[in-house]
Amino acid sequence: MKINKFIFMAFSLLLCSKSAFAKARYITCPEKYPATIRVPLGDAMIMEFPEKPKHSLPGKNAFDFQYIGKDIGIKSLRENSKANLFVYLGKKRCAFKLISVSGRADDIVVIKYPKEKFVEVKYVK
Repeated sequence: MKINKFIFMAFSLLLCSKSAFAKARYITCPEKYPATIRVPLGDAMIMEFPEKPKHSLPGKNAFDFQYIGKDIGIKSLRENSKANLFVYLGKKRCAFKLISVSGRADDIVVIKYPKEKFVEVKYVK
């Protein structure tokens, strides 16, 4: 009986400790339709880009932005806030819709470049 309680407690502790770590979501740089980013209310989250953003254009002032190398840290300042965010990387533009949420927020969002549709091939004679 004590062994079953020990196994149950150990399993519960393992599940709780696993959910305590930050979770990352991977998305491709959305160019045409904005991707929704869930920003935690009163807490910070990170958007990681493949290169340092050259420019960004945030919408309303309901969010706070910090630029750290290739990352943008975002913190929601108000409840039920929504704003758009455009980030320029080289010749690419990524579009996002930021939404302030109290639960099930994104901790880390890793942005990847879209796969190229065409590949240039050079023939050697």
